[in-house]
Amino acid sequence: MRGSVTIVFRYDDYAASLGDSTMEANERAFLDAFAEQGVPLTVGVVPRIEGKRLLADDPERLRALRDAVATGQVGPALHGLTHEALARQGTADSEFAGLPPAAQLERLREGKRLLEDWLGTPVAAFIPPWNTYDEATVDALTEAGFQVLCAALSGPPVSHLQFAHGRYVPIEDATPPLVALPHTTGLPDVQRTARACLRRRGRSFLVCMFHEFSFANSADPLARVYGRTSLAGLARLLQWCRAEPGVELATAAEAASRYARELSDGRVDAARARWQFAARWRRVPVVGRLVARLLAPRALPGPRGPW
Repeated sequence: MRGSVTIVFRYDDYAASLGDSTMEANERAFLDAFAEQGVPLTVGVVPRIEGKRLLADDPERLRALRDAVATGQVGPALHGLTHEALARQGTADSEFAGLPPAAQLERLREGKRLLEDWLGTPVAAFIPPWNTYDEATVDALTEAGFQVLCAALSGPPVSHLQFAHGRYVPIEDATPPLVALPHTTGLPDVQRTARACLRRRGRSFLVCMFHEFSFANSADPLARVYGRTSLAGLARLLQWCRAEPGVELATAAEAASRYARELSDGRVDAARARWQFAARWRRVPVVGRLVARLLAPRALPGPRGPW
């Protein structure tokens, strides 16, 4: 029996211009590729980038985003209020983790209000800057009315499980107020991972996170490490996703709404446990990073299937 896979593409860091015309031209090129192929895209939007400039102060970029959202092809997500490093979580920066709960709630409510006012549509998804957040963030997201948390497997759980009969099982008749939909892979691994998902039974979920510097032609210094995809390669990938039987394409909010129970059945917790196990290998000399890469989950399969 052929399986199925829901793929969510997630682009982070859309904001008002800070004067980098080369970056913005590259961004327009890959956003146009998604639009031309009709592939849904979740766009993480920063309302006041680095605390310096509101998106509303950049009418051209706000209009482009509003038009894309109006077509239904782009799903907006709040990507922090300012994307500033206000705290630390381990070795990573954070805008939220470690802040008092009331301060986190205030930032979430303000960011949500701004985006909804500008775009004229509800904003249900949240992407924390640097994928960092804490338990207080999870509580604040629920209180602020968000429905999906798009972060990483390294973050605290959003659990709808209870421990029974030696394993975690879903809480009966629970309607999850908040669903976790963490990113699992990058652009270079989407097609290979999706094919593996299609060979499994049941539905899997694959979340691909990328930035402007994920493309080889980016002028960002980070592209020397992360720029492994060309614009032509992106077009081929999107064409394959559109044509391949068993592949469903959705925004983060759409996937969380359609599959809230499946995404709360323990598969995210199982993937998180596997990620944590793989992360421990990174401390092993010589082979550690290779083993960690091989073990790390690249999708969210059903709770009983290995990955």
